[in-house]
Amino acid sequence: MRHIDASFKAPQGPVIRLSTSLGKTVEVAGYTDVTRAFQRMEGIVRRNQVKKDTLSQKFHIRRGQLRKNKRIVRWRARFKEGFVAECARIQRMKKQGW
Repeated sequence: MRHIDASFKAPQGPVIRLSTSLGKTVEVAGYTDVTRAFQRMEGIVRRNQVKKDTLSQKFHIRRGQLRKNKRIVRWRARFKEGFVAECARIQRMKKQGW
């Protein structure tokens, strides 16, 4: 067995830098000043929904409750879509003189 284990080596590839700041760094060089760098950083954080992840990871939520919460969020989104459509329909009817 020792001979077999020695023949299996980890594949050699590029060294990947996986630190906690990965994806959270913005270069400040050339025409980019500190203000624009902060604006870019805020955009990246907003796009990656970091605040939402932080809040969701703050407490443990059991699996059943998580499923319930997802169902509630989906129902609210569907309700909102229907409500907005109904309001638009009412606006159109009022314009037509109903």
